[in-house]
Amino acid sequence: MSDESVSNEFSGDNAGNVVQAGEIGSVTIYQGGAPLIPRQLPARLPHFVNRVDLLARAESLLSADPGAPTRVAVLTGLAGSGKTRAAGELAGSRPTPFPGGELYVDLRGRTVRDALSACVRSYGVKDDLIPESLPELTNLYRSCSAGRASLVVLDDVTEPAQVYPFLPNGSGSVVLVTSNDRLAELIGQLGAEVLVVEPLNAEHGRDLLASICGPDRLDAEPAETAELVALCEGLPIALRTAGTRLVERRSLRVGKLVADIKARGIDSVSALFSVVYQDLSDETAQLYRRLSMLPVVDFGEQLAEEATGSHGSLDRLVAVNLLTEQDNGRFRFHSLVLRHAEEQALAGESATEREGVVLRAIQYYLRRAALADHQLLGPGRLRFTPAPEPLDDPWDGVDPYAWLDAERTNVLVTVRAAYSFGWHDEAWQLAESLTALYLGRRYLSDWIESSEVGALAAHSVGNRRVEARLRSFMSRALLDLGYVDRARQQVDLALPLAEESGDGRLLASVWELVGRFRDTTGDPAAAITAYEQAIAEFTKEHDARGIAFVTMFVGTALLAQERYGKAESTLRRAIELCRAVGDQRMAARAGIGLGTVHMRLGRLDDARTELDSSLAALLAGGHLNYVVQAREALADLAVLRGDDAERRAQLTAALKIQEQFGGPEAERLRTKLGE
Repeated sequence: MSDESVSNEFSGDNAGNVVQAGEIGSVTIYQGGAPLIPRQLPARLPHFVNRVDLLARAESLLSADPGAPTRVAVLTGLAGSGKTRAAGELAGSRPTPFPGGELYVDLRGRTVRDALSACVRSYGVKDDLIPESLPELTNLYRSCSAGRASLVVLDDVTEPAQVYPFLPNGSGSVVLVTSNDRLAELIGQLGAEVLVVEPLNAEHGRDLLASICGPDRLDAEPAETAELVALCEGLPIALRTAGTRLVERRSLRVGKLVADIKARGIDSVSALFSVVYQDLSDETAQLYRRLSMLPVVDFGEQLAEEATGSHGSLDRLVAVNLLTEQDNGRFRFHSLVLRHAEEQALAGESATEREGVVLRAIQYYLRRAALADHQLLGPGRLRFTPAPEPLDDPWDGVDPYAWLDAERTNVLVTVRAAYSFGWHDEAWQLAESLTALYLGRRYLSDWIESSEVGALAAHSVGNRRVEARLRSFMSRALLDLGYVDRARQQVDLALPLAEESGDGRLLASVWELVGRFRDTTGDPAAAITAYEQAIAEFTKEHDARGIAFVTMFVGTALLAQERYGKAESTLRRAIELCRAVGDQRMAARAGIGLGTVHMRLGRLDDARTELDSSLAALLAGGHLNYVVQAREALADLAVLRGDDAERRAQLTAALKIQEQFGGPEAERLRTKLGE
């Protein structure tokens, strides 16, 4: 039976549940979407010797008044003394979890911004709502951590400035910092407590050995055991390596291990690693040496195999404590072991082979980054890097964005390494192939550094086209960070290089970026001139995509000049062109501009139709930033209609997106709402 009097309509977006129905029975709704509470502490591992004094001091720190300000403790000591392990034990010893969550931040080889971005993602913030500037990102992090006590473990801090952005905003919070330095500034500025992680004394060192290889083995040779503990200098990394060796070689007497270590020289810890190293197979010893030459922070199995050219066993290196396997399945060296491995590589590998490992690592990343760039941005995009050969499973079973994100620090390091070794073609090709990563994830500081190094590399080999491409493209990242003068310098350098190149698509692209610079810096008239030049060049090259996109930019520049008639016709044309090349996002962005034109000309019904259509397309594509723009435009339209309820509804919907995903515009929207 139908009832035409019943309306079944729903407009707008919704963050919760919607039920549209006639008469039905009972309905049960399971509500989801609770805020994320991170629980990132590494698993507690066996063979931890109970540092009674340290744990007692930490217990008072972790269980103090929940209303107290954030407390900071610095665990400091020698490399290899067990600071990271101690921090994990201290953090995990609390009987109840922190209500605001526990964050673990490894700063080795990472920028503060990179690590802080990962923290806000763990609270559920989407990538496109993470601000670029460190001050804004710090504020967002504090908003995410406000209201509830949380624990933050900052591992491998080298300077006090790395700590401040990670201070959570919830009362009763605790920050545990590990560092080889005492970071005295934190004592004066934050009232930090310093917990010195001393090397284990003779008794505790023996306890750690006994927990690994059993007490009977040690009781049989008490004097030799005491000497072995002394040779390990109380460092847990050395004691674990010694204990593992005794487990693996059941017939090895403690006294024989001591003699082997003493025969190696003065540095007893390095000598212990050498004793273990000498028992590796030739292939695994070669793998150990060559892994130390990789220009990366950590690595996976595929890189290890391709770059080293060795058939040794990673599992074997992990088993004897010469390599650490992380929770994410990737591998890294302890700093003391890395130093030993590098010494062995200098002694056992030729300069040619050492350079070969670095070059193969660079080529590994170049092939995969180029493939990712092609897949994510399409084969028709202007690029100068040769098309890569296809690979089976190039990104280790994940999508290319996930792979690029995971390898972000390593790929930037390899750009630097390629340039420093004089492999300039590899350097600029890798820099260009990171376009997809930087456009999609907006890592602006990395984008600038990679482009600068790539441009210098291209200049070194006389490749003016690539230099123009990288310099002009870099201007976008510089502008987004507010470096106007540096951005102007890059486009001023790029334009004559592009004009001299004779490459029409390149010249068009550079003119487009010149227009974007002028637009962003408040000169829409000059921007239109540059855009028109870009369109002319794209037209010569029959580049429909380029023509479509730049036409949209011309329309928005005309709107900024209040040339509404011309803006309207241009934006209509941009919508047609963008749809013709299959880009609904850009068509919807042009639609927001067209809806604004209708508003300015008093055509309020037309404005509503256009903005609703654009909003629907942006919602379908999940383009949250532009959804907020469309909502705000609809709110402005509601003001003209005198509909305050609609204005508030649209702004509330926009604010909800920002609040749900931790967006940086929430405070501005609250002000606009009058809250």
